[in-house]
Amino acid sequence: QRPPVSFPDQLFFDSLPEKYCRAAASFKYMTGAVISSSPELHWGLGIDGYVQWTSPIRRYNDLLVHWQVKKLLHNEIPLNGLDIVRCVMGYEGNLQTANQIARKSDRYWLIEYLKMHKN
Repeated sequence: QRPPVSFPDQLFFDSLPEKYCRAAASFKYMTGAVISSSPELHWGLGIDGYVQWTSPIRRYNDLLVHWQVKKLLHNEIPLNGLDIVRCVMGYEGNLQTANQIARKSDRYWLIEYLKMHKN
């Protein structure tokens, strides 16, 4: 995660109730995930390198991470950066489209629900 383009000063956050309210306010300024073949700074966690690794059934990118770790554990040469980029090139655009459709669908059904329960 890259640093936000803009971020309010500390006085803004100090004026909010602690914990959840401050965390929710900071979400507005967070940037999206970055897919890269090399480690990059994760601004939100404050660490130099980060990889998201969950069940390979859920996300194709996680399957790639599992392949890389498996190759390293078996003393094999992992995929290079160019191979990884080739694997995810088409996937990234499809993922963004799917996320956009899901957001619009959620919004549509929320509006429909609110119309039915006006009173």
